[in-house]
Amino acid sequence: STVAAANVLCPAKRNQAMEKVRQGEGDALLVSDFQISGKKRRVTLYKNGIIFADESPNARVEFFPLRQLVAAQPCDCSIGPLPCRKGRQHCGHCTSLQNSASKTFTGSTPCLNDRQLLSENGTIKGAVSVSCLVAERTPLQASSLRLHVAKPVWRHSWTLQSLLLKGGPTDHNLIREWVTVLQRLIAQLDRPRRLIVFVNPFGGRKKAPSIYLRKVAPIFKLAGISTEVIQTRYSGHAKEKLLEVDLSEFDGVICVGGDGMVNEVINGVLLRAQIDAGIEANDARSRLHPATIKVGVIPAGSTDALVCTTTGENSPVTSALLIVMGAEVSVDVASIHSQEKLVRYSLGFLSYGFFGDNIKSSERYRWMGPLRYNWSGWQTFLKHKAYEGEVKVLVKKNGSVPTPYDPTGKERCRAGCDVCYKTSSKLQQEIKEELENNDVVRVQGQFLSISCALMANRCARSSAGVAPTAHLGNGVMDVILVTQCSRLNFLKFLLAIAKSETRSPFKYPFVHCFRTSSLEFVPKADNSPQGSGKCTSTWQCDGELLSESALQVRCHRQLLRLFAFGIEDREECSMPCIPCPCS
Repeated sequence: STVAAANVLCPAKRNQAMEKVRQGEGDALLVSDFQISGKKRRVTLYKNGIIFADESPNARVEFFPLRQLVAAQPCDCSIGPLPCRKGRQHCGHCTSLQNSASKTFTGSTPCLNDRQLLSENGTIKGAVSVSCLVAERTPLQASSLRLHVAKPVWRHSWTLQSLLLKGGPTDHNLIREWVTVLQRLIAQLDRPRRLIVFVNPFGGRKKAPSIYLRKVAPIFKLAGISTEVIQTRYSGHAKEKLLEVDLSEFDGVICVGGDGMVNEVINGVLLRAQIDAGIEANDARSRLHPATIKVGVIPAGSTDALVCTTTGENSPVTSALLIVMGAEVSVDVASIHSQEKLVRYSLGFLSYGFFGDNIKSSERYRWMGPLRYNWSGWQTFLKHKAYEGEVKVLVKKNGSVPTPYDPTGKERCRAGCDVCYKTSSKLQQEIKEELENNDVVRVQGQFLSISCALMANRCARSSAGVAPTAHLGNGVMDVILVTQCSRLNFLKFLLAIAKSETRSPFKYPFVHCFRTSSLEFVPKADNSPQGSGKCTSTWQCDGELLSESALQVRCHRQLLRLFAFGIEDREECSMPCIPCPCS
């Protein structure tokens, strides 16, 4: 159906949706002529999107899906034909909307700034929606229509743009009709209406409150999303709240912070799902229940690998717009157990040895901010410590050969990935076969690093991620073992990780890769008199340290839904979004 085309955002499929409209599939709801940047254009509204066409018969027709429309409002701003013209005035509606967006919330905090983001109890509830503001402050004689749209830019990003459609001086009723119909269509979209937001003021560069207030909250307000904002005070605060709050009142959980904060929110959401479903989370063999609520992430940390891997950009605005549009992608989650007890859930990067030691060492240099990872990284590299233990991975029953895949290949997980979007019937069959037709391969030795990646884990320090060919939702994880080697060779491996888009870190003989659904690690016993623990390293999970050394890790396919599409590769963007002179 043409309605489904509104969910498709890549250029090729957007053109397919436009072609369906051209062929007459679906009746036009409204057709009007407007002035857009000084040019007269015919604007046609369909149930799935809007078409813009010039007057000339051979003019190129442009289409954008309705899902990309954030808000529609009447407008009577006095503007000239040029963006640089001075002396323009904003209408009362736009001024009121901008003021309300800058304040962000109503209630116990009358005026907000960077130091007054939250009330004394740590919570602010946003109770006023934009639809109410529109009804109360609509200009009685508005002759223009303003569309706030999410525009795709560059290869992966989104930006918010304002498009002004100017009608005639007597088109007041026409403008009201367009606003009414557009708002009704927006209300019918599968979008979040109420969100619970956790803001971590301590992580990364400690700018999460400012990022949310300045870049994200105005977008949520514009889209008419009601929010309850909680600023975390200590580690585990968000998890505690998620285990207590009635999640049925919300359409999504939003995290503003780094990967560590994201991991805490994910653990709260997933553990709550298991409790509600009556599943024993401490049993490593349990088939976990999927989370019942979607999670969104606004990047405000040091690396923000999850956001970079699921959206392609480390951009708070891009992430906020994806949340507003109701984007969705399902991702794998790993359950981590030790001694018959749940340790944590993870959906990013789990590592032992070099990367774990680096995170542990960096804790002493938190005052340095993100630079602490570079400083502690060199210290850890110079120590060049290897750790003895045994790794067990689950593989197909074909001898001791791991599940076939090419870690050095060019395959990349992208939006609409066929590997990740198999039907649920095939998924259940694969789970059954996995339990029946697999063997365990044991690898013993000295390891400089043991890593487990559930996704590529792209970030500024690794162009394609530590596991470039990993998928978001294929039900397996990439295990990377780096055995004992010289410092020079290990340096080559680390440099290849940093440049993984053009250099493969897996071509070296001391690097061994497996694609598996289960991993178990048992370190060599500490036989020293005092049990100093120097012969064991520390596991890091999404930037957070674990106290356990012996772990059992199991991958659960598509257990969590995120507000994202996956990485979108666009060669061009054909959006008719002209910058508004008064925006």
